[in-house]
Amino acid sequence: MQSVHAYYQPVLSLADGRTVGHEVLGRQWMNDRLLSLGAFFASREIPTEQKLEVDRRLRREALDKAVHENYGGLLFLNIKPEWILNFPEGRYPTIMFVEEAGLNPAQIVIEITEDLFAGEIRDLYRKIRLYRDAGFKIAIDDFQFHHVDRLLELRPDIVKVDRALVADLSLKHDTGHFIEYISSFAADSGITVLFEGVETETELEAAYRAGAELVQGFLFSQATEQFLADDPAFAARMLPARKAVFESLCERLLFSIEMEKRMDALLESLLSRVPLATESDADRLDLFLRSLFTELPVDCFRLYVCDAAGVQLSSNVEVNEAGIRLRPEFRGRNWSFRPYFLENMLRMIEYGRGIISRPYIDQGSRQKIRTFTRPLDSRRFIFVDFHVGAIR
Repeated sequence: MQSVHAYYQPVLSLADGRTVGHEVLGRQWMNDRLLSLGAFFASREIPTEQKLEVDRRLRREALDKAVHENYGGLLFLNIKPEWILNFPEGRYPTIMFVEEAGLNPAQIVIEITEDLFAGEIRDLYRKIRLYRDAGFKIAIDDFQFHHVDRLLELRPDIVKVDRALVADLSLKHDTGHFIEYISSFAADSGITVLFEGVETETELEAAYRAGAELVQGFLFSQATEQFLADDPAFAARMLPARKAVFESLCERLLFSIEMEKRMDALLESLLSRVPLATESDADRLDLFLRSLFTELPVDCFRLYVCDAAGVQLSSNVEVNEAGIRLRPEFRGRNWSFRPYFLENMLRMIEYGRGIISRPYIDQGSRQKIRTFTRPLDSRRFIFVDFHVGAIR
């Protein structure tokens, strides 16, 4: 193929807009138009040998450029899984290229896209580890919902979140929760999250909300013939999104603090007027909870009482269009295994006041809810569930 060259799209830090690396992409000039080689590499009609020849030419061109320009950033190289799996055991060409060029292998990120891979995934991962053993970094490209097990198996250095998920974040709550989970897991595991394909301010805000560290996309730059140095314009482009997310988080936290104060004062007033049942009388505890409903905000839909070990002492006292109902089958259930239960319980005991949870999905109603929890006495704690909004 003629007029084929390596182009470079910058990868930026969301913390300061600095250019931390570039992804190497193939481009071809044809009829005065610059075309992507994506269709060429995806075609089933083109022999693998021809694809390998072009790909290695692009890789070698990028590595030579990095050496010639004394490039110090990361260099992301895409390698198809079947190429890795079908290559004989031994040193891979890219490893030899890097060694011959005298580059630091820690600068090289091997991107693996597994969607179309039909072979044995463990065999693939075994061979990928040869790159890691040589000092290279590993990235999972186009990460999607069904790839969670691959994080556990491969433990990559970088996860590139698929553009389809990025675009979906503003439309579906579940997608946002999934990305937050992945980002949290990645942070705990030392994995860097990179949002790719970012084209709009909304998608950039989604990257900040999800806790991503790196970003890449047309919002900042298309692939160019040169490595791009740090550019103040990149940081300036990030500022409005970062500010919007910061203000939104502040508003949410201030709302939570105000809600805690109001609910704490309300329950303090109610407890001074409504007799509290003895510890051993679950039926009277249910009546106590039932009597509170008329005084609570309209978006409150469920009350129950637990001890400090997480054992539910009362029924669920719930309200809906039909009125108030008791659900005694929940007595005796232990909720201590739930995320944040112990942390919130200890915070309540230490602070001596109620606290509000983050929004989460109620398993029964599939709605987004929050839970306010407050000590009733030294041994019992009331839980008040509020609707936040239906999940779409």
